Amino acid sequence: KLPVKSKSGSMTTKDAEKKANASGGSGADAGGKVSKSNAIKTGYGIVKSVSSGSNVIISGIATTGNVIPPEKVIILTGINAPKLQRAKATDKDEPYAFQAREFLRKMLIGRQVSFVVNHVNSSGREYGNLTINGESVIDALVSAGYATVKGSNNKDGRMPAEREGIYELQTQAEKAGRGMHSKAVDAATMVRNIDWEPDTFGF
Repeated sequence: KLPVKSKSGSMTTKDAEKKANASGGSGADAGGKVSKSNAIKTGYGIVKSVSSGSNVIISGIATTGNVIPPEKVIILTGINAPKLQRAKATDKDEPYAFQAREFLRKMLIGRQVSFVVNHVNSSGREYGNLTINGESVIDALVSAGYATVKGSNNKDGRMPAEREGIYELQTQAEKAGRGMHSKAVDAATMVRNIDWEPDTFGF
């Protein structure tokens, strides 16, 4: 379990739910607020790193000086963020993948966040949302145009009820031409050119 504390001391599950609900937008799940019925785990932590536009690593608090703080990986739920290239042999970045990650890094690195986990898959991966100063991270990412809502490209046009709120933010981002929705920028130019074999002589 990730041991976490608020500035005022210990935090209860009820406290975490209230803080996560304060965003009023997607809450723990894209389009819905946190509740006891869908929140499996809640707490606070410090963001250690951001590995992609949807994966955030949170660090807890070490109980003693010689113990490495526990970590938790939160996968933002209900959205699709562009995928980064992981190795030379894999496909290249999807357009705006780097920009999506950097958006989260600038927003979250080193900051205290509250987390909510509302789904754990068979391999133990935890899906949920983060809030920072009362703002939903999922809401912010979609509003900036760096992620889309799962199901938004359904042919029948139907959107799950719990994602209607976050889908409205996506619609606004599309109309405003933010991020990946920009018509003024060629998406092909929003891909990193990585040198996988740099010259390291004299390093």
